Amino acid sequence: MKKLLGLISVFVLLLAGCGSSSSSDKVVVWAMGEEGNRLHTLTEEYTADTGVEVEVVAIPWDQAYEKLSTAVASKSGPDVIQMGTSWIPEFGNAGALADLSEFADGRESFDKDLYFEGSQDTMFVNDKFVSVPWYVDTRVLYYRTDIVSDVCGLDTAPQTWDEMLDCSEKLSARGDDQYSVDLDIKDQFFFVQYAWQNGWVALDENGKVNVTDEKFVEAVDYVRQFAETGATEFDLGLDITQTFADGSFPMFISGPWMVNVINEANPDLVGKYEIAQLPAGDEGSTSLMGGSNLVIFEYSENKEGAADLINWLTTPEVEKEWYEIAASLPSNVNVWDDAEFIESGFMLDVWKDALEDATGSPMIAEWEKIAQEIVSAQEQVMVEGKDTDTVIEELQTKIDALQA
Repeated sequence: MKKLLGLISVFVLLLAGCGSSSSSDKVVVWAMGEEGNRLHTLTEEYTADTGVEVEVVAIPWDQAYEKLSTAVASKSGPDVIQMGTSWIPEFGNAGALADLSEFADGRESFDKDLYFEGSQDTMFVNDKFVSVPWYVDTRVLYYRTDIVSDVCGLDTAPQTWDEMLDCSEKLSARGDDQYSVDLDIKDQFFFVQYAWQNGWVALDENGKVNVTDEKFVEAVDYVRQFAETGATEFDLGLDITQTFADGSFPMFISGPWMVNVINEANPDLVGKYEIAQLPAGDEGSTSLMGGSNLVIFEYSENKEGAADLINWLTTPEVEKEWYEIAASLPSNVNVWDDAEFIESGFMLDVWKDALEDATGSPMIAEWEKIAQEIVSAQEQVMVEGKDTDTVIEELQTKIDALQA
């Protein structure tokens, strides 16, 4: 595959107002989305404690890739970058991420054993230590306890694939415009998570993605039943906060950010819903280990200062504070051994169990492009109703071309 630099050589302009810092008394951080808007509340404390100025540049996620590409091409950018885990292999292979092993001495947070197993792979590209997990997320099943109990006769969420399908069929049989579970087919890991639960391994011994593996195909055949039986529906343009509240979709799969969204939109739902690990296939309840890592830009002139800030942001006490500010789940496993912390938030014990089972994004440079092809296949199967084998064979051909 061509290097990222070859793909982005057209980007040669510097980002206005987003230059790198050459002073040891200043660290420039690019942070994405809502994290970028809130991070200054932490970095102001860091400045007060250390005297080091931290400039946080907030970048919308939909602009982040282009801005990062421009920075690499121009060799001018920040010191520290918040980076989604699926982007790390691409930018790492392009030589844009500094080797953190040079800065590990004396910085306790740079120890990979401090992080969930599913996060550890995201720290390395071709065995080079390039990132530190900042916060993590994963996927769980949100469910209306009252409705699932009444209709499905379950005291808990569905625990297995079979229970989930059975309960879903009962829920969707309640009448017109009544469904079971809202499924996000735009999520690049929608098929992948079910395949993991069925024992599929994302990369074979040659580092290739094989979706024609029977474990992947079986998972697709399983999940398509939710569309075929009417247990779910797509393209209705409905708001999940509303459909969850009115019970037309009493289950959905999502991450930790939805707790506050649901509670703020529908305060009356508090106490009427819970979360649970995803229903288990033959190989368990594996879900995606998501979140963001922190990296040092290879062209930073203040790598020592950048390393100090990353080390501070990923300490247990600061991660607890960040959870209070942004509801982002801590990456440092030591936080999760704190009983007081577990009791401080909504069902954090469930998140802990899910994170311990979670698997990270495949660490190959082609993954983002492969993922877009998977999303297209998901729509073909779930919405258009195309034959599984045909869709998967076409998907494999596209993947092979990407990995040639």
